Amino acid sequence: MSGLSDNEAKNLSVHGLKKHYGKVAAVDDISFDVAAGTLVTLLGPSGCGKTTTLRMIGGLVEPTAGRITIAGRDITTLPPWKRNCGFVFQSYALFPHMTVRDNIGYGLKLRGWENQRIREKIDEVAGFMDIAVLLDRLPRNLSGGQQQRSAVARAIAIEPDVLLMDEPLANLDAQLRDRIRDEIRRLQHELGVTIIYVTHDQAEAFSISDQVLVINAGRVVQKGNPQQIFARPASTFVASFVGVNNLLGGRVVTVEADEATIEWNGCRIRGHTDLRMAVGDRAIAVIGAQSFNLEGQGSNPAVHGSISGEISAVSFQGNHYRISLRTQNDAIVAELSKDLVEHSRLEPGSPIALAINNAFIIPEDRSDGKTPNLEDIR
Repeated sequence: MSGLSDNEAKNLSVHGLKKHYGKVAAVDDISFDVAAGTLVTLLGPSGCGKTTTLRMIGGLVEPTAGRITIAGRDITTLPPWKRNCGFVFQSYALFPHMTVRDNIGYGLKLRGWENQRIREKIDEVAGFMDIAVLLDRLPRNLSGGQQQRSAVARAIAIEPDVLLMDEPLANLDAQLRDRIRDEIRRLQHELGVTIIYVTHDQAEAFSISDQVLVINAGRVVQKGNPQQIFARPASTFVASFVGVNNLLGGRVVTVEADEATIEWNGCRIRGHTDLRMAVGDRAIAVIGAQSFNLEGQGSNPAVHGSISGEISAVSFQGNHYRISLRTQNDAIVAELSKDLVEHSRLEPGSPIALAINNAFIIPEDRSDGKTPNLEDIR
């Protein structure tokens, strides 16, 4: 598609962005850069400031402070129609009295395109989004998925420098979310458009993103690719928000290269770490629910440690079981394979010993969720 192939012209920089409502800081000094042609997700709980950030980029909310540039051009004070940003809303926001064809062409008419060029562009994006047969329908005669495809078509028709997507799949059922998510990823790859995507759904963020920015209380608390965010959380907030993790507090007893060992409930748990720690520091072992195995089932408990307790609940999750167990001071959640649980006849009341396959150690004083100081990072 013409106008979306020049990746060099589609990079975004946000610096020192703030938005205050009275004494409340909805966005508190957010900065990040987005490489041209990548999909970056703003991930966080409701009310964390991610949508406000997106709306400031799009010109729908005026910043209290900060600077926004696209391809080196300062757009901070420009109105939305002068930013060349496409916007896809959670509610689709299609004009109800216009056909799909007229919805897609609306932004092009505002930009003064000639009628023939508008018709060609509508046909082009409708074909790309597989909605050509829907062009003469009104939004009320479309399914949710068809409305979302039409909204995306309208957004990309203007050949945006940056495409902004605010919880675009929230109103769709699970199977349709998966299909539309794949379509968005295809769109990003084939058009090379830069996308800023907002969601509170971690599975959605991990499956669709090149980079993820985790936001809490108006601040970016961790940046990285999905694998880094999932496996190496920078704080207890990220560890508790992302994945199904057990957070076990203890004191550091050994530090060696990029590994540390803590003592928890008389047990020693060893794991990787990205942050500087010393013997005697308070720390937390982050252990994913999927990072356990039964002792004697191929795991070596001497490598990362082991945990013993009594099973309090067993719940079937489809291709695995979720096991809850009680220990002396903490409740532990583990996810074990269906075959393993059924073969071992694990049930509430049974004693269990779990070997830890993997752990990640973070300092306990990161519990405020703040991004670690750069000098602390190895």
